[in-house]
Amino acid sequence: MAKLGTYQIKVIEESSSFSVNATEHEVEKGVKLTDHVKANNATFSITGKAVGSSQHVARLEKYFMESMEKGRVLTYVGRSRFTNVIILSFNKRQNSKIANGFAFDMQLREVRIARSSVKRNSQTAKKQNGGTVQKTQSKQSTKRYYTVKKGDTLWAIAKKYYGKPDYARIYNANRNSIKNVNLIYPGQRFLIP
Repeated sequence: MAKLGTYQIKVIEESSSFSVNATEHEVEKGVKLTDHVKANNATFSITGKAVGSSQHVARLEKYFMESMEKGRVLTYVGRSRFTNVIILSFNKRQNSKIANGFAFDMQLREVRIARSSVKRNSQTAKKQNGGTVQKTQSKQSTKRYYTVKKGDTLWAIAKKYYGKPDYARIYNANRNSIKNVNLIYPGQRFLIP
């Protein structure tokens, strides 16, 4: 027994193929130099049987066909295990030896899924009383920033974030941009520790 995606299947035989591409450059005296080797995605074929009720066999065939046509990424667990595979071809045979089912051959290929290196934060900017609170996210920590609007004071900003007028925390974190605690200006951007 094996499992392809969400279905259990009876696999009779598996055949795997692994290969690499290696570059070759001719150098002195016709000797070839290889300076780069890249692994190709594994391909393999499975041969098996689909048996069961006529409804189950019809659902299984439909699932294989849709997965192949849509390029659905599946997991295959049998004698081998491949986490991300797609179905390249699906061949079905019906004969008198298999009642209420069919024999099949399938060609599968391992795929690699590209992931974005950009992390998205749904709350990158949020309006609050005319000023803008901005959150930026890094791998180590989350930092909060506040952009000063007209009429703001360090005392009021501290009370908004900490529930008490502890303006010294904001002042100490932003000494390079705050020269006088009583003088802050619209447009200044402060780190909120």
